[in-house]
Amino acid sequence: MLGESHSLLADFPEMEDAITTLMKNDESFAQAMKDYNALVKKFGC
Repeated sequence: MLGESHSLLADFPEMEDAITTLMKNDESFAQAMKDYNALVKKFGC
């Protein structure tokens, strides 16, 4: 829906610890998440 947050943390709150750990320790995951968040912001999803 429009106006909803679609960040990974918003969509998968139960995975917050795993996502945070991956963001800190996996450069490839961190970059993919940054790219995903940029697309979400660009298209207003």
